[in-house]
Amino acid sequence: MSNSIPSLPSDLRPFAFLLDVDGTILDLAPTPREVFVSHELRDTLTRLWQRTDGGVAFVSGRPVSELDLIFSPLQLPAIGGHGAELRTTPGAAPEAPRLPALDPAVKRQFAAIAEAGPGIILEDKGFAQPADVRRWLAQVSRNDAFATS
Repeated sequence: MSNSIPSLPSDLRPFAFLLDVDGTILDLAPTPREVFVSHELRDTLTRLWQRTDGGVAFVSGRPVSELDLIFSPLQLPAIGGHGAELRTTPGAAPEAPRLPALDPAVKRQFAAIAEAGPGIILEDKGFAQPADVRRWLAQVSRNDAFATS
């Protein structure tokens, strides 16, 4: 059994690549705003876009406008906001959202939860309100380790 990795076909036009962003093509960062996109990755994505004749799109919980910002100047087709936003034409504005924005009362309830633990970061994505708890979990783990030593 060979451990070699087969090379890509020379013609990628029959293929499409839906690329998950955070934690897949980008490393997770301490906070969502701290992600880094290298020039090499932008160049690779541009070449893949060209070789597939446009068969590349981002899939993300981030809003499409945020994807545009972090991958600038690249503006690929994208599915953003956990599926609430869709852009099929590169560089165009996304289609009208498929979901209404979260009710402000629901957002306030999430804010109350976030206040329960320092290090919980809420991300207002309009259609979703995920809570980034990595810093909070790290703090809890450090406190547990300190308490048992």
